[in-house]
Amino acid sequence: GPSRKRKRTRSGGGAAAAALEPLSILHGDFKAENLFFTAPAAGGSVRCAAADLQWAGTGSGLVDVVYLLWTSLDEGLLAAREGALLDAYAEARGGAVDREAIGRAYELCIIDFARFALGDGELIPADVALMRRASALLAQVDGGREDCDYEGAFGKPEWWTWPQAHGDGSGEGQGSKG
Repeated sequence: GPSRKRKRTRSGGGAAAAALEPLSILHGDFKAENLFFTAPAAGGSVRCAAADLQWAGTGSGLVDVVYLLWTSLDEGLLAAREGALLDAYAEARGGAVDREAIGRAYELCIIDFARFALGDGELIPADVALMRRASALLAQVDGGREDCDYEGAFGKPEWWTWPQAHGDGSGEGQGSKG
């Protein structure tokens, strides 16, 4: 999947999402490169540990979920598994929040992650899908007002045409940011 060498700030967004579910301890830089797994022993389970905790803080757990999914899965896999992954998240929360509220909070975190990626100042091909999704979500939030140009606000026109001009937009062979 796409690789992103970005650091979230401890106070990163997701404040609105945190209002929809109980606060969690956040990793703050929750990506595949910071997760380590053990091999399962005979009849045992896989164990996972997270490293690189200097950005830890509190907020909606979905801030870390969005960061992990949107930096670790390619667009096709994310589209295919997103609903099931959110169902698993809701189940893991033990019914503390209903699935619909989790979906709304997840969407707010996507918008926030797009804001964060733009603030990073250097978009990569894999960000095209993120910006399109955030743009569509913002249009839903404001009821589709015609005077709001979210695609224009999210960046340069070439970002929106990257897949047509440079391949499928998956970032395959495109390299990643360092």
